[in-house]
Amino acid sequence: MTARNARKMVHVIHLSTVHSALDSRILEREARTLSEAGYRLSVIARHPARETLNGIDIVPVRTSRTRFDRLIVSPWSALRQCLALKPNIVHIHDPELIPVGLVLRLLRRTVIYDVHEDLPKQIIHKDWIPRVLRTKLGGAIAWLEPLALRRFNLVVVVRPPVRDRLSAHNVTRTLLLRNFPRRDDYAHPPAIAVDQPSIDIHPDHVRIVYCGGITGVRGAREMVAAIGNCDPSLHARLILAGPCASDLLTELQGMQGWAATTYLGRIPPAEVPALLASSYLGLAVLHPIPNYVGETPTKLFEYMAAGLPVICSDFSPYDVTVASYRCGQLLDPYDIAAITRAIENLIRNPQLAREMGARGVRAVHEVYNWETESVGLITAYDQLSNIG
Repeated sequence: MTARNARKMVHVIHLSTVHSALDSRILEREARTLSEAGYRLSVIARHPARETLNGIDIVPVRTSRTRFDRLIVSPWSALRQCLALKPNIVHIHDPELIPVGLVLRLLRRTVIYDVHEDLPKQIIHKDWIPRVLRTKLGGAIAWLEPLALRRFNLVVVVRPPVRDRLSAHNVTRTLLLRNFPRRDDYAHPPAIAVDQPSIDIHPDHVRIVYCGGITGVRGAREMVAAIGNCDPSLHARLILAGPCASDLLTELQGMQGWAATTYLGRIPPAEVPALLASSYLGLAVLHPIPNYVGETPTKLFEYMAAGLPVICSDFSPYDVTVASYRCGQLLDPYDIAAITRAIENLIRNPQLAREMGARGVRAVHEVYNWETESVGLITAYDQLSNIG
């Protein structure tokens, strides 16, 4: 039996009660890669209705209405849905699902846990947790999390510092799988699918794009303020694509720079290459909080893959990537005037912008691409399935 035929006998479920079924890491990278390799794939996650996308069965999970529902009720409802599909391998994506994963191990299922974020660091910035409890809770999780993860067959991590932290706690069965873009998605300029009539972007505007979650610590206020300070004759317009909390959105809408901003909200991951293809440069001015220092955001590599020069924060490892390939400009993410100057400089120097963009494309094609990363994913699944 060939490896591909053997994979067809293995049913894999990617399970999340928090993420959308269209999440780029879950669907476009991991599930799509495994399905293309021959595995039978289902994704149980947030989605309007059951459907099949590119051969992958999408099963909607119940919607959580409260935090208690999300933390306590939804995980066990998802477990029932999962068991009904009789999977061989379950790949879970949320901290809330760690207890579910432990139950699945007791039921002799193969379980993979995907660490999207550094949970102990993330806890420190959860506004709904009383400030006095955050440090203690983060410390407790840093101790308890590895105890649970040792029971799983494999732990997949996005970032090297998380792998190193878990390794220090004797979590040894890990796979580093970074969220690099697919080269094929950016090989040719795609059709501009995001230009709907309701989106008012004049064709003469120079589009300065940000893709991802829109929050204060990801530089939302600084980006809007900077675009408001740009020389009007340059016709610069900030395009924000991603989810934004209603209170922050209201605050941003009250800023002077909002008149030069277009807010698209969350767009499907499949439309990101089209949006970037229509843009001039990309912003990644995240603040140096613990969860971002030492980590490189996916959006940076997506900008590079699309041939955009980047303006990003001047802390590691952004500075290493951008400086090594000379594909953008580094600056203090709190310095609004510096962000404005960087935008104006790249608009006024299109040759410099093109050269930076070309170097970014080369870096992605040589190093920072999903095609290279995905080899490890398929190898790990084959080993867990005794294939090969």
